[in-house]
Amino acid sequence: MAGRLAALLLTACRGEPDALRYREALAGAATWAEAREACAGMRDEGGRSDCLLAAMDRFDRLDAAGCATLGDPVWADECRFRLAERLGERGELARGLALCARTRFRRDCQWHLLQDEAERGLGEPPAVAEARLDAFSGAVALPDAGGQFWLIRFREAAAAGEPADEASCEGLRRPEDCRAGLRRFLRESLDRAARGGGLDCVAGLAPRVTRRGRPVWSEGPFTRSVVAAWLAERCAAGAGDPPPVSSAAGGPRAGPEAGR
Repeated sequence: MAGRLAALLLTACRGEPDALRYREALAGAATWAEAREACAGMRDEGGRSDCLLAAMDRFDRLDAAGCATLGDPVWADECRFRLAERLGERGELARGLALCARTRFRRDCQWHLLQDEAERGLGEPPAVAEARLDAFSGAVALPDAGGQFWLIRFREAAAAGEPADEASCEGLRRPEDCRAGLRRFLRESLDRAARGGGLDCVAGLAPRVTRRGRPVWSEGPFTRSVVAAWLAERCAAGAGDPPPVSSAAGGPRAGPEAGR
């Protein structure tokens, strides 16, 4: 999609009509009606859908009926994805999650709503933040919403220089979800560190994982058990290189696995 936009902007310099209409819709049109008319005049169907969606964003005209009018089904689903995010921002999570389920991007779409909700609760105590998961109990494309929610919180805490603490999982209604998120956070942190060196299987030592000179997690029985299991796996015969670690970067934002 970004490639199509770049191509259209490039052809604008050559005076080709579709690119000029696209530019008019996004930069010249003063009203939604003018932008829609400019997009509708484009010959390329994919470019026309791209233009209409960008114009909907610009003039805040995203709605389910408008998404259905986009000729390209991929762009129609992208429109529903963006609309679901808007609904989530307004606190209409149930509607947003239901809309996500109607798209080919259903898992990533629901994950984005989960990420937004987790980030909104970053300053809250764990037991308070956990209530934000209630809305995701019916997120059929995201059955691991609980673990993903806590993984996001632990990642964000690490980025802010706050060590992940297994005590955060105590006293929750579903501590197993919190521990699942913590386990994945520990393992991906170890995998990343191991790719940079520091894994000593002969001495039985896992790499030391720090951020800005501080430990990424606080030690406790649970974290020690996860590190021990990881070390046994990584040092086993034929274990191979550590797997890639999903990044929090990506466009527009990375999903739970490889992006949509």
